[in-house]
Parts: sequence; C-alpha cells; structure tokens
Amino acid sequence: TSGVTIAGFTTAGGAGYSEFNSPTAISIDLNGMIYVLDRDNYRVQKWLPGQPLGFTVAGGHGAGTSLDKIGLSNAMYLDDQSNIYISEYSNHRVSKWLNGNLTAGSRVAGNGTAGTTSYQLDSPWGIYVDANYT
Repeated sequence: TSGVTIAGFTTAGGAGYSEFNSPTAISIDLNGMIYVLDRDNYRVQKWLPGQPLGFTVAGGHGAGTSLDKIGLSNAMYLDDQSNIYISEYSNHRVSKWLNGNLTAGSRVAGNGTAGTTSYQLDSPWGIYVDANYT
C-alpha cells in the first residue's frame, strides 16, 4: 500500500500555501479541517478537506517575540472551539490564537523570559490538556 498526500505538495520545504518547512504537529477539528504547526515558517496552516492549498490561521509573520508572531514550536493543542494553543520553546511561553483572529495571539503561560518561577517557562517543548481542559 502507499500513502496519499492530503496537505503539502512538494518534496522540499518552502513557505508557499501548499508547502511546509519542518511541520511538527497536526490536529483535526470536528469538521475535518486539518491544522499543521509549520515550525520553520512560524505559522499554523489550516487545510479544508479536498483543497489543494492551506491558509495561515496563526503567525506567519516570521520569527519574533511579539504576540503577532510565533517562535520555534513543536507542539500545539486545538480545543473544541478551534482555538489554537502553541507551546513556543524559543519564546518561553504558551500562546492562544482565537478561532478567526489572525492578527495576534495572547499569552496564556510564561512571561517570555526563561526561568523557574511560577510565572515563567523554560523552553516548553510540549503541551498537554487533561479531560477537564486544565
């Protein structure tokens, strides 16, 4: 048997709407929409079923620490409202991008500086949400 490509259409990484550059996480919402954390393009791409191109729903403005940008990331969580939570290890934070808000995310954990206090994170690598969404 062989696989079928459902998102991304090149063998080399790129920044186009049909390309990824180091995709590190994937989520599928209740409507079958596919969300891909495209780490080295600093964005999350959303793919509608059967469509050849995705579109950016979080980040996509290059690397940076401002809330309209996403740092290097390996993990995301998609809640039941299609809000996106991203664990940004280079920005020492977890950001939340509201469904439909393409302008900027908000910080929900960490203050952007590596540390060990209760309000800091140090290069968070993953994200976990329990059955109570906490």
